[in-house]
Amino acid sequence: MAEQREEELRQQIASLKVRNEQEQEVRGEGLAQPLWRQPFCEEIDEARIPPHFREIMVDPFDETQDPHAHLQVFQTQMYISGGDDKLSCKLFPRTLRGVALQWMMNLPPRSIHVFSDLAGLFLSQFAANKPKRLEMANLFDIKQAGGESLKSYMACFNDATAKVNDPDQKFFVKAFQKGLRVGPFSDALQKPTSMEEIRVRAEKHVEMEESRFEKREAKHLSKEGRPRPARERSLLIGGRELHRRQDLDRRHEIPPKFTPLKEKKARIMREIYHARLLNFPHAAGGKQMGKSRREWCDFHRATDHSTEECWTLGAQLEGLVQQGWLRQYVARAGREKVRTRGEMSGREERNREYNGRSRSPRSVMAGYRGTISTISGGEEPHVEQGVLTGANLTPLGERRKEHVITFQEKDRRWRVAGDEPMVIFVVTEDFKVERVLIDQGSSANILYGSTYKRMSLSGLKETPGCLYGFSGERMPIRGTMELDTVFGEGANAKMIPILYTVIEAEASYNIIMGRSALNRLKAIVSTYHLCMKYPTSEGVGIV
Repeated sequence: MAEQREEELRQQIASLKVRNEQEQEVRGEGLAQPLWRQPFCEEIDEARIPPHFREIMVDPFDETQDPHAHLQVFQTQMYISGGDDKLSCKLFPRTLRGVALQWMMNLPPRSIHVFSDLAGLFLSQFAANKPKRLEMANLFDIKQAGGESLKSYMACFNDATAKVNDPDQKFFVKAFQKGLRVGPFSDALQKPTSMEEIRVRAEKHVEMEESRFEKREAKHLSKEGRPRPARERSLLIGGRELHRRQDLDRRHEIPPKFTPLKEKKARIMREIYHARLLNFPHAAGGKQMGKSRREWCDFHRATDHSTEECWTLGAQLEGLVQQGWLRQYVARAGREKVRTRGEMSGREERNREYNGRSRSPRSVMAGYRGTISTISGGEEPHVEQGVLTGANLTPLGERRKEHVITFQEKDRRWRVAGDEPMVIFVVTEDFKVERVLIDQGSSANILYGSTYKRMSLSGLKETPGCLYGFSGERMPIRGTMELDTVFGEGANAKMIPILYTVIEAEASYNIIMGRSALNRLKAIVSTYHLCMKYPTSEGVGIV
């Protein structure tokens, strides 16, 4: 009887041990299992990255790019680096950001066994971002304009053929010949069988054409050595606009008198580069652009003439001046000839709208919808300063008494080291946003995508393009949005509208205030005092 009782106790103890081990195993998996192990099978989890494996360098995918292109770049680099199928599964999440990364985390556990499974789900999820392809019939709409070079026409046609579904060489040849202008090359081109044959036969004609162009260009250069401008044409194909720069015969023209500017053209070009107001030409590719081989043009990225003597850049800047975009660069003598942007785009009506709003800077401070605090990364600021968002206090057309702005030793933030960046907090759209960097070196005002999402904003204006950092990293632009911004608190408050560029990138700040915002505020920043001052309706504000 005792032996039977002892055996029962031994079995109960063993059962409790097994149950305890199972509970610990389940609990351990729930706490220690990395997020990226959940979608993959155990074999992929156990795959190890070789110690000398070449790192994959792919622009992050955040649901705004073409998924097919992203997948092709990733697979190409994996092939070059010698990665296998399991390693491809394990490394692919590194290339995702934002919504795409969240999608990856929500895949069912242990549902991915091979990379083709993951690739198929990825393409299906983001299929809406695939760019629209052209139809074969669209190629017959491409025509070589009068005076357009064969090289330019070939480049445009080749670009279009790369976007066509179900490519057919015979139709390519027919479409190319149909759009080709009557001339020596069309006469010499008899019954080609492929586009490759056309390209080979066109090479000599392009060389002859460029040689004639260079001679004609040298003959018709103005006395200052400025080249004649090239005309630009737009062609609508399948809902997409293709721009082509055409090398046309130059006519003798009287150089126009441009509005006097306070800054050099090269500096203005650099400062407005990210605003995408200029239409930059393709690289000159060895063409003679002027008389002096020792000069360099930043606009054409070519020698033979300087940036300051560049006629094309001057003409584009003059157009922007007349549209009211570059008034801050216009010398006093030329201001009376320039129309304001309000005269051309209804800006005055918008100003009246800002001035008529019921909210004031002080009323904005009465309450916030929420607070967007420090994001990951970056150092904590020693001193917090204020920037608020609301309506415009100062009507553009109203003249006010000018106040002298000076800095004194008492203005210095003595508790802060002199090499600290100027970091403030903002309240925008009733949200208090901390960690806002004042950056006089930035030409754009940056609102990071994570901040944009947490503010639940809408009405983002799509603006294709990219920003580039100092190290050359590429950051796609999601769009732009104008928000009213008020600097200071109480009597220091001043409100202005600011155009923000929204990008998806990891950063230590939520917003970066660039030169355009500071210029509009008429702010003067002192890095020594670690504060800035600006004129207000009641005197001088300080933050």
